[in-house]
Amino acid sequence: MQTKLKQHLAIATRAVSAAAVPMGAHAAIVYKDSSNAISVSYAGPTSPEWDIDGAGGNDFRVFTNPQGGGYINLYSGGRNGAGVVATIDTWNQLNNLDSGVPVGPTLTGGYVWNPSGNFNRTLMYGSIAGGTNYGLGFGLRGAVLGSNFIGFRFLSGTDTLYGWAELILSTTGGGTVTVNRWAYNDTPNGGIEVGQTQDNPVPAPGTLALLAAGAFGLRRWRAQRAAA
Repeated sequence: MQTKLKQHLAIATRAVSAAAVPMGAHAAIVYKDSSNAISVSYAGPTSPEWDIDGAGGNDFRVFTNPQGGGYINLYSGGRNGAGVVATIDTWNQLNNLDSGVPVGPTLTGGYVWNPSGNFNRTLMYGSIAGGTNYGLGFGLRGAVLGSNFIGFRFLSGTDTLYGWAELILSTTGGGTVTVNRWAYNDTPNGGIEVGQTQDNPVPAPGTLALLAAGAFGLRRWRAQRAAA
């Protein structure tokens, strides 16, 4: 009896394990760790380009602007960057986001897509996190020295892709912004959550059937044991 029980348990376990692994699944979430980081500082460099997907086309530019006391800005004019997540649709606004905030075609929690245009978005004013740009709009709202998260979208050919990035703001060199790491969903119009670095497990077709088969085996063994 114990041998048969172990056999049925093994069948059920294999069924669950097989069901949990999507066969031939495409890894939609692409994660770039801190080995890909870029930095801009008043002490230099002053205008690195940010190529999100490594496809050779620049998506955003992070650069220093000495006007009005000195700013570090995010810029998408003439590039593939197609907007950032904000709570107000003004030309210079973006938000520091909490982990788990959805970034995709549809936003929740009062967030909106701030269109790309040819405008700058202030990340730092001097060595002060966030800040405003000439009083015409908010910079990185809720920004702090240290780790901050933003949501973005960009074009890959004709496809719109969505992602998040971690920005490290520091007083080094009179003010430094480092795009430390980021991730995006390489499925067109596919969403992602801030902080997500890999796909969520998706059960393969036939999952319920496999689980049911394992459960049926256990029930059959119990019935045989009761009848013995």
